[in-house]
Amino acid sequence: MRLVRNVKLFFREGNSDKTYEIDLCEVGPEQYTVNFRYGKRFGTLKEGTKTVTPVALAAATTIFDALEKEKRSKGYLGEQEAVQDLSFVPVDTSVVADPQDAAILKRLQGALENKPAYKTAWKTSRVIWKAGERKLKEAVPYLIKLMERGDAMQRYTALWALGRCADPAAVPVLRSYADNGSYAQNIRMLAANGLLLTLPEEERNAHIQSHFHRLPESLQQTIAGDNAQAIFDEVQQLVMVKSELNYPMLEDLYIVAYNNKAVRDAIIGFLVHMPLRPSHFQHIRHIFKQAELRDDQGIVGTLAVRFERELPMFNHPGKRLDYDGNEYHPNVFVPELQETFKIAREIKKPGSRLAYSNKTRNYLRRRVLRNLRAAGKRGDMEYVRLATAMLLQYEEQRDARQEYQVKQYSWVNGRYTTWYKQYPAHAQAVFLNYILRGNNPDLKLDSNGTAWCFQVDRNEKGEITREATMLRDHPDTVKAQQKGTLLQKLFGWLGGEKQTPAPGVVPPTYQPETAPAAPASEVPYLELWRQMPQAFVQLLIAGRMEVVHLFAMEQLKSHPEYADLKAKMDEQTIYYLLISHFNVPALFGLELAKEKYNPANLSFFLLYAVTMSPLEVARVQGLDWVDQNKAACFGDADFLMRMIFNPYKDVRNYVRQQLTPEHLPIDKARALVGKAIAALLASNNLADDVNQNLNDGCQILEHFCADALREVDMKVITDLMNSPTPACQAFGVRLMVMKQGQLNFAELSDQLLRNLVASQHASVRMAGMSVLKAMPEAELLRRAEVLLDIVLAPYADVRKEIRPLIASLVAKDSRLAVYLVNELVPRLMRKETSEGIHDDIAAILSHELVGHLQDVDTATALRLLYANYRAAQEFGVVVLNKYIPAEALTVKQVIAAGSHELLAVREWSWGFFNRHAARMRYERDAAIGLLDAKWDDTRRFAQEFFRTQFSENDWTPETLVAIADSVRPDIQAFGREMLTRFFKDADGPSYLLKLSQHPSVAMQVFATNYLAAYATDNLEYLRSMEHYFRSVLSRVNKARVAKERIFNLLEKEALKSAEAAAYIGEIIAHISATVSIADKARCIQIMRDIQQQFDIALPITLMPVRTQTI
Repeated sequence: MRLVRNVKLFFREGNSDKTYEIDLCEVGPEQYTVNFRYGKRFGTLKEGTKTVTPVALAAATTIFDALEKEKRSKGYLGEQEAVQDLSFVPVDTSVVADPQDAAILKRLQGALENKPAYKTAWKTSRVIWKAGERKLKEAVPYLIKLMERGDAMQRYTALWALGRCADPAAVPVLRSYADNGSYAQNIRMLAANGLLLTLPEEERNAHIQSHFHRLPESLQQTIAGDNAQAIFDEVQQLVMVKSELNYPMLEDLYIVAYNNKAVRDAIIGFLVHMPLRPSHFQHIRHIFKQAELRDDQGIVGTLAVRFERELPMFNHPGKRLDYDGNEYHPNVFVPELQETFKIAREIKKPGSRLAYSNKTRNYLRRRVLRNLRAAGKRGDMEYVRLATAMLLQYEEQRDARQEYQVKQYSWVNGRYTTWYKQYPAHAQAVFLNYILRGNNPDLKLDSNGTAWCFQVDRNEKGEITREATMLRDHPDTVKAQQKGTLLQKLFGWLGGEKQTPAPGVVPPTYQPETAPAAPASEVPYLELWRQMPQAFVQLLIAGRMEVVHLFAMEQLKSHPEYADLKAKMDEQTIYYLLISHFNVPALFGLELAKEKYNPANLSFFLLYAVTMSPLEVARVQGLDWVDQNKAACFGDADFLMRMIFNPYKDVRNYVRQQLTPEHLPIDKARALVGKAIAALLASNNLADDVNQNLNDGCQILEHFCADALREVDMKVITDLMNSPTPACQAFGVRLMVMKQGQLNFAELSDQLLRNLVASQHASVRMAGMSVLKAMPEAELLRRAEVLLDIVLAPYADVRKEIRPLIASLVAKDSRLAVYLVNELVPRLMRKETSEGIHDDIAAILSHELVGHLQDVDTATALRLLYANYRAAQEFGVVVLNKYIPAEALTVKQVIAAGSHELLAVREWSWGFFNRHAARMRYERDAAIGLLDAKWDDTRRFAQEFFRTQFSENDWTPETLVAIADSVRPDIQAFGREMLTRFFKDADGPSYLLKLSQHPSVAMQVFATNYLAAYATDNLEYLRSMEHYFRSVLSRVNKARVAKERIFNLLEKEALKSAEAAAYIGEIIAHISATVSIADKARCIQIMRDIQQQFDIALPITLMPVRTQTI
C-alpha cells in the first residue's frame, strides 16, 4: 500500500484538543482507498475508512476532499495553521497607528470571541472585506480562525482578504482550499490567485507551472511560442468554436498570465470580445474578481467599461406579491432566446441558458464605482491605475455623445410645470464623468446609477425655480465652444507667429496683475494623479477619446514638475505621441519634437517620427527639416527606406521629387535595396491600404534603384513571391521581369502564371500581366490553355489587359484564335462564373477574334441569338451579319428575330428584309408573318417595307386578305389599306366572302362596302354569306352601319323573288327574336314588306287599320 496524499487537521477550543488525519492510499493498479484516524492529540487514535472497497483515483480524491472540507467547516485547522493558532496572541490595538485599522482589528477580535466590540453591528464578512481592502497583515490570524465560522460569504471574503494581505502565513490555508476539489470553482481559483500574492518567487513559479500543465496540450504549445495573436486565436478556437457548458481553462490561463506578457495580452483581447452570455459569463465574473484581488487594474478596467456599455441579456423581475399578499416569481420573456422563463428556477440550473441580468450588471457597475471611490479616499495609488485603465477603454466613435436636455413635467403648486433637465456630454459614461469631473458640485448620478445629470435649481422649499423652467444655454455647450481657446492655451504656438511691433510704437508699461485664487478642480483626487504623472502620458499615447486627451494634456501641463517631466520624455515617447490619430497627442508630440530638434546633432529617428504623424502640419514640419538636411537624410539608408515606405503619400511624393541619382550611387543603392527587401520580407500586413503604400514604395525603388534591383538573386525574388504580403508578391514578380535578359521564361510554371493573375490583390495581378507581356510570343503560343484561363479570369482588369496581347498573338498564329473561339463561344451560353465575364468574352470575340469565327455554324448562331444572356445575343448578331449566308436562314427564322427582345437582333431582322427584298417578294406568304411581330417597332418597319417594296403585281387576294385577317387592330387597318389600294373588281366576290368571315367588327363593317356591288342578284352567293349576316345582325348595340347596310341589301333582295323572300324571311324572323327593340322594328318592317308582296308564312300577322268616323 502506497500513501498518495495525507492531511492532518487539529481542533482546539477550551479544554478540547483533537486531531483528525486523512490518508489517500493506493492498494493496487487503479485501486485507491480513503482512511481516517481521529482522537485526542498525542493519544491513541481510532481508525476508520470511507471506502469499503477500493475505488478509482478520481472518486477517491473526491471523497478525500469532501471529508477535509467537512472537518474544516467544523473548525479544524491544518498542521501549520494549528501551530500558528497555538502561538496566536491577540493584537494590541492601542499600538496600531491607523485608527481605522485598529477598529477593524477590534471588530475581528470581537467576532472571534462572540463579543461585539462596538454598538454598531457589522457583518463579519464586511469587516473581513475591509481588512482585505486595506491589506492589513495583522488581521491574518483572525482571518484564518474565522474562515469557517460563518456562511459561504464569510469563507469567500476571508480567502479574498488573505490573498490581499499577501502574508506567507496564509499559504497553507490558501493551498488547502486551492487543492480541494470539493469546493466550488470560484473558491478554488480565488485561493489559487491568492497564492500568487503570498508565495515566494520560486514556489510561485511552480504554482503557475502546475496550472499551465492543466491547459489543453495545443494551448501549451502555442504559449511556448510566445505569440499573443497565436494564443488569442487558439483560445478563440477552444472557447468560441467548441461549445461547452463551461471553460475552466480560462481561469487557469489567467493564472499563467501572471508572469507571461503574451498570455496576458491575449486574455485581455479575448475578454474584450467574449460574450457576456451563459457558459462564458461565469468565468468573466470570476476573472473580474480575481483581478480585483491581484490589483490587476487593466483587467478590471476593461471589464468595468464593458459592464457599463453592454446591455443585459434579460431583466430580472425579482419577487412580486399577488392580490393575496403571497410572493411569487413572474415569468419573463427573453427576446434573445424568444422564450419565456421562470428566472429563479432557470438560473440555478448547472447548464442555465441565462446570464448577465440587469441586476448583475447594476451590481457590478456599483461595485466598480464604490471600489474606485474607496481607493481614492484611502489615498491608494491603485485609484490612479484603475482610473487610467478605465479611461483607456473609452473610444470616440463608440462612447462620445453630445450634451442634451429633456423636457420634464412636475406637479408644482397645484399644476403641472414644465422644466428642463440637462445632461452633460457622455452622460451614460458613468466612470468617465466621475474620473474627469466627479468633484463638480452641479453634477449628480441619477438614482439608477446609469447617467449623470446637472442639478436642478430649487428654492428653500425644494420647489423648482423659474430658471429651471426656461430653456437656457447648456453648460457643456458653452464649454465645447471654448475648446479652441483651450487648445491655444495648451499649445500657444498654434496662434501663429508673434507679431513684431511697428517701429516707433512704445509698448505699454508692464503692470503685474494679482493672480486670482485657483478654482477648485473638478477632478477627484487630483493629488493622487500628480503623484503618478506618467499616467497622463499613457493616456495621451493610448487614449482613444478626445476628452481624455484634453484632461491628460491640461493636467500634465499644469503639473508643478512639468519642465522636468518634459525633459525626461525620450524620442520613443515623442514617436508614440506623434503617430496618434487624435489632434491633442499629435500636437503635443510636435511641440516636443520642435524642442528636441537640433540640426547640429541630427536625430533621424526624430525626423522619422515627425514624418510618420497623421497630423499634416507635423509632416510638413518634418519634410521642412529633411529639406534643410537633404544630403544627410538621403545619405542614411535606413531613414531613406522609411521615407520611401512612409504610409503617407505626400512624404513618398517628396522622395520622388527630391531624390536624384547623385544621392544613390550604386553602393548606396545596393544597401538601400537590401534593407528594403529585408523589411518587406518581415512584413505580414494584408490590409489593402498598407499594401497600396508598400506597392507605391516598391515602385519608387524600381525607379531609382533599377540597376541594383537587377542584381537581386533569384532566390530572394522567389522568397518575395512566396511572401503572404501582396505587395511583396507583386514586387517580386516585377523584379523577375526586370531580369528579363537573364530569365528563362520556359521555366515558369503554368500554375504560377495562373496564381498571379488570379490574386485578389490588383498589384499582384498587374505584375503577373507584366510577366506575360515580357514573355516571348513563341513561349506564349505554347501555353494556349493558360491564355484561355486568363481570358476567363475572375477579375475584369486582367481580362481587359489580356486583349491587346491576344490580338498580337492571333495575328502570328491563327490556330490560337480558332482554339479560343471554340472554347469561348459555348461559355457565352452558360451561367457567368464572374460578374461581367460574358460581356468581356463577347467583346474579345467581336473584336480581337472577329476574323476567325468561320467555325461558328448557323445552329450555333441561332442558339446564341436565343440564349439567356444579352452578351451572347449581341454576339449572335455579329456572327449572323458576318458569317451566316442568307440562304442558310429561312424566312421564318428571320421573322422570329423580329420579335426578339433585343433591339440589335430586331434591327438585324429589318436589315435582312431590306437586303433581300426580292426574296421576300418571292416568299411573300411567309414574309407577311413579320406584320404579326410582338414588337411595335418591327410591325411599323414591316408596314413601311410592304408599302414601299411591294407593287400591285406582288399581291394576291389571298395574301391581302391574310393581312387583313390579323388579330392585331393596327395590322387589320394596314390590311384594309392594302385592300383598298390594290383592289381588283374581278376579285371582289372573293374579297367579300373572305372578309365576311372575319370576327372583328371593323372588318365586318369594311366587308359591307362590297355588298351592293358583289352580293346582289345572286341568291346562292347570299346563302354562302348567311353566317356573316347572322353574326353582324345578332350583335347588340354594335356595328350599326354594317347592320343597316345588310338590312337594306336583304330587304331589296327579298322583294325580287319568292324564293329569295322565303330564304331571307327565315333569317329575319330568327333575328327578330334575339335583337334589341330598334333592330326588332327593322326586322318587322322587312317581314311586313315580304308578306305584302308574297304569300309566305312569317311570325307576324297584319291587322287592318281601325278607322273611326268623327
